[in-house]
Amino acid sequence: MSDAKRNQMDLLTAGEAELPSFEVQQVRASSIQAQIALSVSEMLRCAVGDQKLERADVSRIMGDYLGQKVSTNVLNAYASQARGDHNITVVRLCALMHATNDFRLLKLIAEMFELTVIPRKYETAVRESILAEKVDEMTKELEALRRRRER
Repeated sequence: MSDAKRNQMDLLTAGEAELPSFEVQQVRASSIQAQIALSVSEMLRCAVGDQKLERADVSRIMGDYLGQKVSTNVLNAYASQARGDHNITVVRLCALMHATNDFRLLKLIAEMFELTVIPRKYETAVRESILAEKVDEMTKELEALRRRRER
């Protein structure tokens, strides 16, 4: 196994690089819309540091971040499966992640498309591993071509 491959495995198994995920039962729902509403609800239960944020705090922080008013009632609607007419927008989701420092919904969405989310500081290690895999594949192909030619 190449050093880059071993480093990638260490990186991904260390847990440090992995962002937290929702527990499956927390966001189990019959539709993506309902799953996102449950996710928003879970995010609103978060704590930042040692201080528990109330929904009013979250809406204020979101509003400051966006430069526009975000009411607690709207947050409640985003978090309700019954309020299908109030889906959170991407811009508001960004503000919610900023306010709560909770990126589990971003990870959940990425996983729907067989993708992952990692902190930027690990990007170089992942890219190195991808390139090392390509070099290994090309080296094997080159060796096979040389063996064929030598026959």
